[in-house]
Amino acid sequence: EVTLFKEWLPFFGGSELLARPSRCERVAWWKLWSPASAIIHNRDCCLHGTAVDGLDEDGCVLVLIRSHEDGMHDVTHPEVHPRTTRMEIKYAAVKLYPLSADKTRISAAGSVDPKLQKIPAWLINWVATKVCSVGMRMWESNAKRIAHPVEGKKECAHRQRMREDPEFYGWMSQRVSSCIAALPVHAPLNLN
Repeated sequence: EVTLFKEWLPFFGGSELLARPSRCERVAWWKLWSPASAIIHNRDCCLHGTAVDGLDEDGCVLVLIRSHEDGMHDVTHPEVHPRTTRMEIKYAAVKLYPLSADKTRISAAGSVDPKLQKIPAWLINWVATKVCSVGMRMWESNAKRIAHPVEGKKECAHRQRMREDPEFYGWMSQRVSSCIAALPVHAPLNLN
């Protein structure tokens, strides 16, 4: 749910779904806040992501991401805002490997040009590693809220989206549940 990135991760300044070419493809735009945009501009990116369902073959889902070319899929990019630089994702891949109903191993790799020529690569890599680490912990916290809603608290936005798109989430829930059921030890998956 690309449009919820801003709610999940505080360093996202905005995100927008630009197109949905197929069930497992998204064209999106997102913006990352800079803590000092007067010195280092915010970054944004238009990207194309495709999820590859390999659950039957090797028990994982692979999400492939790259920058989206303006005009591809009949999608026009949003304008670049002041104090914002458009970065490039040369390639990125995220592997989601379900281990149980409440645990997934995630590994990711990629090559991103953040357009920061005057900053040393070691510093960019160090900051990216820290931001990704914090992001993963926050994503984990949100995943727990989705899986285990707290009675009396406002429903999380992702659970609401799941109800609004029962065709996609029903299909996805069935795919993941069948994979988890094939694991040696499992608990039932409940995404409802």
